[in-house]
Amino acid sequence: VSQLLSARSAAAADSALAGLQGGVGAAVGGLRAALLDLLVELEARLDFDEDLPPLDLPWVKRKIGEVQARVDAALRTQRAGSLLRRGLQVAIVGQPNVGKSSLLNAWTDSDRAIVTPTAGTTRDVVEAALVVGGVPVTLLDTAGIRHSEDEAEMIGVERSRAAAAAADVVVMVVDGAAGWTAEDGEIHAALWGGEGGGGGGCKVRGPALLVANKDDLRGAGSQHCSGTGSSSSSSSGSSTLRSSSRDVRSSSSNGSVAEEEGVEEAEAEGLVLPPGVRSTFAGVVRTSAAQRRGLQDLDAALLRLAGAPQLAAGGVAWAVNERQAEALLRCREALSRLSESVAADLPLDFWTIDLRSAVLALGEVSGQEVGEEVLEAVFSRFCIGK
Repeated sequence: VSQLLSARSAAAADSALAGLQGGVGAAVGGLRAALLDLLVELEARLDFDEDLPPLDLPWVKRKIGEVQARVDAALRTQRAGSLLRRGLQVAIVGQPNVGKSSLLNAWTDSDRAIVTPTAGTTRDVVEAALVVGGVPVTLLDTAGIRHSEDEAEMIGVERSRAAAAAADVVVMVVDGAAGWTAEDGEIHAALWGGEGGGGGGCKVRGPALLVANKDDLRGAGSQHCSGTGSSSSSSSGSSTLRSSSRDVRSSSSNGSVAEEEGVEEAEAEGLVLPPGVRSTFAGVVRTSAAQRRGLQDLDAALLRLAGAPQLAAGGVAWAVNERQAEALLRCREALSRLSESVAADLPLDFWTIDLRSAVLALGEVSGQEVGEEVLEAVFSRFCIGK
């Protein structure tokens, strides 16, 4: 109930509601029933082996494998569920006047940040919220990082570094028309380390994206995809925002994002990255905040980086919480031991010990214990003693 009340997006509310309606319980109940079915077969042969046909070993192995796969699938929902509940904090960093505030405004379809032609307008961290593919996202527009004699601006720069170090994801913005500059290199060194970096202990440890903004100012016909080797039309990723909550499922797979390969080939016209910089970023996205282009590509890249592609593909019906995930992990460990016992051809007693451990772990989620039901099922299924 608390997860439903505190939901920050429709997808988070749907996931919490699915949990209330028994989504997790039904899934775990199905797993438990499958393991109990196997346990009944084993227990029967421990006590009444002479009265029963030989155990179907291929069936046992197949049953264990099927349940293991379903347990793994349930565990994978934890990451998505955590993202839906907690959301992502994304720090936008870069030089002054590369379009960080404009990007925040375009990304959230708002005028949250003040934008002027004067470099250094943003002095403090400005927050704005949006929903990307069902995930609540808090954007942090930070002060442009540069050396200044202005005390207030330097305080803002230090806060920018601290925000980047604490963020879940860092988006570094560069001027896509000017390309990578020496000043960008200094910021990279300050945030990620390197010669002349400085910045004390405020180093970025989390994942990062590189955004080449002001793409509309590049020469005509140079809409290359960074790292994909293909060209994209001017309409790719150019849909105008209508809401701060966007569905990224329709984002073009040919958008200007260097994704699976990282940015090893990200040397599109006007954006040649130094060798020491390329490995920092998991992807490169070209945007035009002024024309609101490339934002869906940015959404998709952010979700991939956060490890939630299934959310972009249509969401999750339910998700396990931390307590449930711990129980599922114990179940998976018990099933792994069971598989080893089967492979080593150990006595059935060893098999049932691990199998009972797996069932007990699932019972912590469903609230059920292994009692007389196994013995009752043995007599019911095999008509023993009648």
